[in-house]
Amino acid sequence: MTSVETVSALERRLNAKIPQQAVNSQVADRLKRIGKTAKIAGFRPGKIPGKILEQYYGSEARREALGDALQKSFMEAIQAQSLKVAGDPEFTVKTADWNADEIEYSATFEVYPEVVLGDISGESVVRSSHELTQ
Repeated sequence: MTSVETVSALERRLNAKIPQQAVNSQVADRLKRIGKTAKIAGFRPGKIPGKILEQYYGSEARREALGDALQKSFMEAIQAQSLKVAGDPEFTVKTADWNADEIEYSATFEVYPEVVLGDISGESVVRSSHELTQ
């Protein structure tokens, strides 16, 4: 569910939800990639248990996965709404429970103003020309 509300003349706020399962799968993929090269005392690279990897790198992997999921969801929403975004959005995650089924967020951003051209069919253009002499 996605909704766009107008905050000011050029500012909009997008409210949307991301399924938690999508973020969790990305976190697991990131932890697997990190586990191949991570160096933790007492373990060989590539042989570190998942629980240990999550303790060391879980928050970083979750933050990166959530950031990517927010960007992807935001881009899909603005393309569906045909919005022309000016600048980077400011994301606010509203869901405090990481075990919830969905992550609710809002993104505040600015859009380009709509420019409406008037009727110029009745206008004429006068071209001036100048000759150079020596």
